[in-house]
Amino acid sequence: MHCNTRILAAVSLMALASALPQMVLAQTVQTGAQDGAGTIDQRVAALEAEVAWLRGQLTSQLVANAQPATLEPRVTALEQRAAAPTAAAPAPTEGFRAAGGTVRFSGFVKVDGVFTRFNDGPGPITAGGGNNAREFYVPSATPVGGAADDLRFTGHGKQSRLVITVTPTLDGHQATALVEMDFASAPGTQGTQNATNAYDLGLRRAYLSLDNWLVGQDWTTFQNVAVLPETTDFIGTTDGTVFVRQPQLRYTRRVSDDVTWQFALENPETTVQGVGNAATGGQDDDWLPDAVARLNLTRGTATYSVAFVGRQLVIEQPGLDETTAGWGLSFSGKIPFGPQNGHDLRFMVTTGEGIGRYIGLGLIPDAYAISAGGGRLEAIPVTSATVATRFRLGPRTRTNIGLAWQAADLDPLLSAGTASESSWSLFANIFFTPVPGTDLGIEYRRGERGLLNGQEGSLDRLHVVAKRGF
Repeated sequence: MHCNTRILAAVSLMALASALPQMVLAQTVQTGAQDGAGTIDQRVAALEAEVAWLRGQLTSQLVANAQPATLEPRVTALEQRAAAPTAAAPAPTEGFRAAGGTVRFSGFVKVDGVFTRFNDGPGPITAGGGNNAREFYVPSATPVGGAADDLRFTGHGKQSRLVITVTPTLDGHQATALVEMDFASAPGTQGTQNATNAYDLGLRRAYLSLDNWLVGQDWTTFQNVAVLPETTDFIGTTDGTVFVRQPQLRYTRRVSDDVTWQFALENPETTVQGVGNAATGGQDDDWLPDAVARLNLTRGTATYSVAFVGRQLVIEQPGLDETTAGWGLSFSGKIPFGPQNGHDLRFMVTTGEGIGRYIGLGLIPDAYAISAGGGRLEAIPVTSATVATRFRLGPRTRTNIGLAWQAADLDPLLSAGTASESSWSLFANIFFTPVPGTDLGIEYRRGERGLLNGQEGSLDRLHVVAKRGF
C-alpha cells in the first residue's frame, strides 16, 4: 500500500513535469518579452535543465519502489496522454468545412405566376416569347399610346437563387467570400418558353471581405437594401428605389453600436439620351469611379441611412466630347411599431442630378446630349420617393402596402417629347407561411408611366408566388 502511494505520487509528479515546460515557458515569454530575445533564451535553457533533472529523479524513485509489471502500464498511459493530438475543432452547426474554412449554401426556390393587363398598347414580347417586363415590374416598359389593351400571362421559376458563402478560419480576422446567382440575371442568353424553359445562371453578387474592407460586386453603397418591402415582385417599390449592383471597393467603420460610416469607390457608367432620340444607352466612356459616402444610424429599434454619391458623367463621340458632374442624396429608414414591433414602416427619398441610372431601373437617363451649338452634356435632375408598411396579421400571415414615384425635370427639346418623364406604382399583397421557410403570396399592382409630351400608359397586374428558402 505504501509502495503504491509513492508510485502514484511519482507518476503524478512526472505528469506535472511534462506540463511544466509549457506553463512556465508561456509565463516566461509573457514576462520577459520586454527584456529581449537573449533573456528569454537564457530562461528557457535554465528551465530545460531543471526539468531534465526533475525527470531523472522521478524515474529513479519509480524504479526503486515499484515492480516493472506495475509501473509499465502507468508509464505507457502517461506517454500516450502526452502524445495525444490536440482535439479537432468542432464541426460547424451550419455548412461544412473545406479548404480551411466553413462553406454554406443558401438561397430559395421561387415560382411566379404573373397576369398583366397592359392598358395602352401590346405588352412587351420578344421572338422567344419571354420578356423581363412581363415577369417583374419595369417602369420604362409600360406601353404608352396604344389603341387597345392587352392581357398576358407568364409563369417562370427563374428568380430562384443560390448563394455560396465561404468563411475562412483566420486568427483575429473576419473574412468572407460570397457568390450569389439566379436565373434572371443573364439577359440575351435566356432560353424560350417554346419547349424547355431553360434559363442560364447569371451573376448577382461576388465579393471578398476582410475585416472592414470589401472588394467585388455588391449592392451599391448608395442603396439601403434593408428598406425594400416584402413583395411578390422582383423589387417592389421599383419606381422610387435606388437599385444597383456593381463592382466596388468599400470601407466600413463602426463608430459605436449605433453609428456606422461607409465609404466606397464604385464602377461608373453614364447613360445618355439624345435630342430627337428616345433611346437611352450606356456610353462606357467613364474613367473616374463613382464616390459614395453613407451614414447608418440606429435609434432604439429604428434604423436610418443617409447616403451621398458624387459622379463624373462622360460622353465621347465624334463632334461631342463632354463631361459634367452628377450628385445624389438619399435618406431612408425602417421603423418597427405595434405589438412586439410586428409592424414596420419603410421609406426612401432620393434627389439629385445625373443619377437616373441608380433609380427605378434606369427609367430616366443620367444626362442628355445636344450636339448643336458646339455640343453639351447636361445632367438631368430627378427626385423619387417610396413608402411601404407591413402589418403582421398573425404568426403566419402578414400584409404589405406600398407606393413608389419618380419624376425628372427634362428639357422640352428632349426626344421630341417621347422621353419618359415620370412613373408611379402602388401595390398591396398578403403572404402566408404554412410551415417555416415556405411562403405563399398574392399581390395586386397598378403602375403608370408618363412621357414629356403628356401621354400616359398604365398596367394592372396580379402576381402569385410560392417560395421555399434553404
